[in-house]
Amino acid sequence: MDEQGHGTHVAGTIAAVDNRAGVVGVAPNVKIMALRFLGPEGGYVSDAVRCINYAVANGAHLSNNSWGGGGFSQSLYDSIARARDAGVIFVAAAGNSGLDTDSSPQYPSAYDLENIIAVAAIDRNGQLASWSNYGQTTVDLGAPGVDIFSSVADSDSSYAYYSGTSMATPHVSGVAALLFANDNTLSASQLKAQLLNTSVLLDDLRDRTVSGGLVNAANALDGGDDGELEIVLTVSDNPLRGGRKAAVMAQVSDVTPVTGATVTGDVDGTSLAFVDDGNAPDETANDGVYTAAL
Repeated sequence: MDEQGHGTHVAGTIAAVDNRAGVVGVAPNVKIMALRFLGPEGGYVSDAVRCINYAVANGAHLSNNSWGGGGFSQSLYDSIARARDAGVIFVAAAGNSGLDTDSSPQYPSAYDLENIIAVAAIDRNGQLASWSNYGQTTVDLGAPGVDIFSSVADSDSSYAYYSGTSMATPHVSGVAALLFANDNTLSASQLKAQLLNTSVLLDDLRDRTVSGGLVNAANALDGGDDGELEIVLTVSDNPLRGGRKAAVMAQVSDVTPVTGATVTGDVDGTSLAFVDDGNAPDETANDGVYTAAL
């Protein structure tokens, strides 16, 4: 049961049916598994973990997470990692503190896990909401999140305008559901890449999100690339420590992984040659992830 209306508002944006009344969701025929661990007086991370584990165990394909707060939790990280291993996408609100989460992480959206899609809030003018968190490496893309009209829990005919990255997140979850319904062979990484690489570039998101763009359902379903290569850098050791050798990974994609590329880099005058041949430090040949030792 929804004690505050927030969950019902989110659910309506994802899946409200098209009955010519109120609102219609992004993916109106999707099945919803409603799991609640928060109430008027808050909630516990341990119960969030139980919800995630329950969703994975009962066949959820993706998880909408319009919530956040608290410090790093290894148990929560591990549960999202288990969801990743089961192929489950974890769509998460970036948060409403106006912070750069690259330097001030907001959890769970800022966990460094490949199945997390962190969402910022955009207003009707294509501007990042003043209170929306952002991050060039920790927030993936934007979605409408200001003055969003959707269902609330007061009655079967109650609706309201809410704002927040909580409202932006279900737009992305809805598009992700459409993508999976259109092609249920998509892996979590493929689905995430398709969402990011087909987003519509916005000046206000450039250098403030991974994709620099606003989610776009039509582009995502068309599945075509945008002709611009995307690159995501990760390191084997974080933080990097002096006197130790680490691997630097460059994932190159344009909707799908790009193989056969030439990837080079420079760190303080040290040239790096990245390879995708499966020889150490590279793990897998021809997967679009190019690796160099530093």
